Amino acid sequence: MKKFFAVLTGFFTRNWGLKLLSLILAILVYYALKPDYDYFQDRNERRIFKGN
Repeated sequence: MKKFFAVLTGFFTRNWGLKLLSLILAILVYYALKPDYDYFQDRNERRIFKGN
């Protein structure tokens, strides 16, 4: 049982370089795939009802 907890804590405490690299890559992918909200605001379909 002691070995199980040692392996479990080792999973969270080892390979910090890889974890930081994966976090940076995840942030880059998030911002690369994030939609441009200004584009969607320009295509507002309700502007017909606003009198513009």
